[in-house]
Amino acid sequence: MLPASNSYDYFARPATTDAWSPKIGSWQRRARADRRLAPTLTAAPLAVLVPEVAVANTTQTRPSPPAPEPLSPVEPDPMAAQPNQPPVPDALALNEPTQTAQPTAGAPVSELGSDLRSKYLAFRSERRRAMAEELFAWIQRQSREHYVSDGPLDHWATLEETLERNGDDCDGLELLVYNALLSMGFKRSEVFRAVVYRPSDLQHHMVTLWFEDPKDPWVIDPTGAMTDRMRRMSDLSDWVPLKMLGTNSEFSVTRLRHGSRDLVGSVAQN
Repeated sequence: MLPASNSYDYFARPATTDAWSPKIGSWQRRARADRRLAPTLTAAPLAVLVPEVAVANTTQTRPSPPAPEPLSPVEPDPMAAQPNQPPVPDALALNEPTQTAQPTAGAPVSELGSDLRSKYLAFRSERRRAMAEELFAWIQRQSREHYVSDGPLDHWATLEETLERNGDDCDGLELLVYNALLSMGFKRSEVFRAVVYRPSDLQHHMVTLWFEDPKDPWVIDPTGAMTDRMRRMSDLSDWVPLKMLGTNSEFSVTRLRHGSRDLVGSVAQN
């Protein structure tokens, strides 16, 4: 039986026998290779994404790929850097000292103080949330036109594969959200791909989690299978987060209960 608590530690080190790790590692290697072949695609702002794809799909000769570069220098492997301290994402991707007061998610500006710092942080928080909500609405519209099932064999596409195929299932469409948020300035320490699981029917799904709040992320669902509006993970009690990943990182989710931890990633495997 699953515990009743919905409080999670999202950044636990995976077990060496974790059944998800081979699949995640395979996607990460292919994603890094695709990013080297088309570096401008994943770095481009959202507004430039479609024109870039159109050029890439023409019959013109594709330029030679650039020389290899270090893998994702802006996204070091947090586990390798701090083996005993899983990273905690920055709530607002700010560079201010940690003692600086941060806006409370959803709080009106009038409640955050009248000084310039509070107004600035509140404005930036509101605009970032508006960008995420707009992206949420956009990807769900696209999924109605570009959802393509993998069939009996599940394949985690790369961004380039999804665009060349003109669609994919949830894990391919979710990549548009994940990469768009990064291209719009959201930090890699606060945006992650996530495998979630619904115990009632054993369904697995891929979403993007944005950690505006380090303890309770926003869920950005590409297809609406989990939610049709942007909601926090704590509001979606029917679903359980299992795995967190980025291009160079992988974490298992543990459930916090009465001061102990339960590895929810072992409840179900794809």
